[in-house]
Order: sequence, then structure tokens, then C-alpha cells
Amino acid sequence: MIRTDEIKSASWLENILRRTPLVSRLVELRGAAFVVSWLHRLSGGFMLGFVAFHLLTLQALKTPQTYQARMAAYSHPVLAFLEWALAAPLVYHALNGGRLVLFESFGLRRDDRMLNAVLGVGFGYCAILALTMLSESLHLPVLPFWFAVFVAATALTFLGARRILQPPHGTAWKVQRLSGLFLLVMVPAHLFLMHMNPVVARDATTVLSRLQSPLIRFLDLTLAAAVIYHGAYGLMSIANDYVAGLKPRRLVAMMVTAIGASLFLLAARLLFL
Repeated sequence: MIRTDEIKSASWLENILRRTPLVSRLVELRGAAFVVSWLHRLSGGFMLGFVAFHLLTLQALKTPQTYQARMAAYSHPVLAFLEWALAAPLVYHALNGGRLVLFESFGLRRDDRMLNAVLGVGFGYCAILALTMLSESLHLPVLPFWFAVFVAATALTFLGARRILQPPHGTAWKVQRLSGLFLLVMVPAHLFLMHMNPVVARDATTVLSRLQSPLIRFLDLTLAAAVIYHGAYGLMSIANDYVAGLKPRRLVAMMVTAIGASLFLLAARLLFL
């Protein structure tokens, strides 16, 4: 659970929240840390919803013509802008998750500086992503790119494991934090590659050909599993904070588990068309 006493000094993000209509009132009533924690939770829920939408969209690959027609709509400027804007909450969640790991497992308490880093790196990433989308001329070889990204994500996860796996937290919490470190690299890399070279994601023939690679199948299935577990654990954490009673919590846990399992099976079915 994200503690509401995390933020001890003013940060750029806190200053922005205090100047945002409606949100500023909530900051006054509950504190900036409360709002930041809910921004993290909401962006995490958005990430899980994004994965569900993404998997459902890719189901159209069963009929390549249908998939091609749907993807053609993304060339419209308005939809292209929305596609770019959707990256912001995903990147925020990944970066802020890294901040939480530093706070909880590494003892770094300068949240003002870490939140400034989250905001600065996030804005920088979104700016680079926008320039990349506008250029439409950058291309990277998919397999070497993903191999390098996976090695980097795995290395970061192993480095964090030295602290995260220490007591007193339970196994589920530890796996959730480790999945967060893995996604800290994988999610921004995925967004960057898909937007840098649209044909990789929008051309049905290219997508189906890429999915024949054992490496891509392994990476995509691993990424899907990490996102689904990470998001499902987050939802159950919210339920534990706000749902009273053991039976209602168990019911929520069963529902979240069923949703997570369904999404993972959907991903596996898609990868082995």
C-alpha cells in the first residue's frame, strides 16, 4: 500500500496539483501524498484496461482485412494525438513505481527530488515520443531491440531483488514490486517501438510474421503476464484498503483473479494463432 506520509517536501508535481482546479481542493483536504497515491492507482488501473483493449483489438488478426481497416483509423491526426497522450499515464505509473521501490526497499526519502525526476523524465519521454511519431522515418530491427530491452529489464529486476526479497513483506508483494521494475523498462520500450515504426503494430502481415518468432512470443507473453499480475495485485490492494469484511474481499479477489486469468489466456491464444 502507498503510504500517505511519503511526500515531505514540495515537488513540481505537488505544485501543479495545488494549482489544478478541483484537485487543489482534494490536496488541501487529504494532502498531496494522497492525491499522488491515487494518481498511481488510477494510472495502474488504466494500464490494465489498456492491455485488455490492446488484446481485444489484436483478436482481429484472425481476419487480417478487418485488422488492417481498424488500424488505418489511427492515421487520423486526432486519433494519433490520443494515441500519444495515452502513453502519459502508462509512463507515469512505470516511473512512479520505480520511485516507490527506491522509497520502500532502498530507503531513499527525498520524495521531492524523486517526484521531480518522475515528472521530468516523463515529460522528456513524451516529448521524444512525439518527435518520433512526427518523423515517421526512424526504424529499428525488432529482434535485436527486444533482446537488448529484455536483458536491461531483467538486469534491473535482479539488481532490485537484492533489496526487495528481504523480509518482512510477503511473496505476493515482492513479486509485484519485481514485476514493477521489469515493466519500468519494458513498457516505455514497447510504446517507443510501436510508435516509432507504426508498420510493426498496424500492418497485419508484419504483425503475424513477427508473432512467429519464438523470442517475440516469449517476450510478449512475459510482458503480458507481468502487466496482468502487477495490475491485478494493485486492484486487490485497493480492495483491501476500502472493502470491509473478509467475504467481500474474497469475492473481489476471485473476480480480479478471474479477470487476470482470462486476459492471460487471451494473450496466450493470440500469440499461438
